[in-house]
Amino acid sequence: MERDPTRADSQGARAPLVFRGALRHELLALARDGAPCEVSGRLVADEGGVVVAAELVHRGAVDEVALPDASDPRAGTFHSHPASGPMPSESDRLAMRPGEPMVIVSLETREVRAFVLADDRMHVRELVCRWRAGG
Repeated sequence: MERDPTRADSQGARAPLVFRGALRHELLALARDGAPCEVSGRLVADEGGVVVAAELVHRGAVDEVALPDASDPRAGTFHSHPASGPMPSESDRLAMRPGEPMVIVSLETREVRAFVLADDRMHVRELVCRWRAGG
């Protein structure tokens, strides 16, 4: 079983968020289909903690109301940035929930990056994303 990405080890390092390889392209396709609006949804993890699916929940700007609850807190939520890079905006930071990864899909840079609130609940830390080959 993968280490829980929301928990830091004794040196403050977090486990990588592991994705099914093809999911990167699926997330980019969801973002592209929703453009020029943002899209958001839930990420679903398998029993081993690998993020295996993305469920589209909302088209439109992400805010605390629109951002869905994660179906699995190890997996988290995603949303797109159609015209900017994959860094959390102030609105994103306000919508983040402690211990719940937020994945941002940028159409501008074609990057997929993940973030989580730090233990102090004031700062955002980037999570390492790993993409498993196949599927």
